[in-house]
Amino acid sequence: MLVTKALDSYREMDQRVASAGLDSPASQHESLYTAAHSGNLADLAASPLDVIAVLDGEHLFTFDGHDHTAQYLATNPKYDLAPGLYGNPGPWPRPCTSSFPTSR
Repeated sequence: MLVTKALDSYREMDQRVASAGLDSPASQHESLYTAAHSGNLADLAASPLDVIAVLDGEHLFTFDGHDHTAQYLATNPKYDLAPGLYGNPGPWPRPCTSSFPTSR
């Protein structure tokens, strides 16, 4: 079983990070899934493996509020963050993280 995300799976997060001024060109950074994503994984795997079935599903990011969202975004290698922000969710602004779907 191989699992991956869509090529544009971070689009909404990129827009929020950019609009909050944390990484203005965030939407222009290459996807974390450029090499292997849901649109090409079956073809990539077909040479070394016997692909029997491909099942597509939708994954939605859900978070337990601002702190959980900031914690996730602060550790995302896609973003070019100012010193002190990478790995440090404390100073992340609420507008950047407040309206993502939550699991509550």
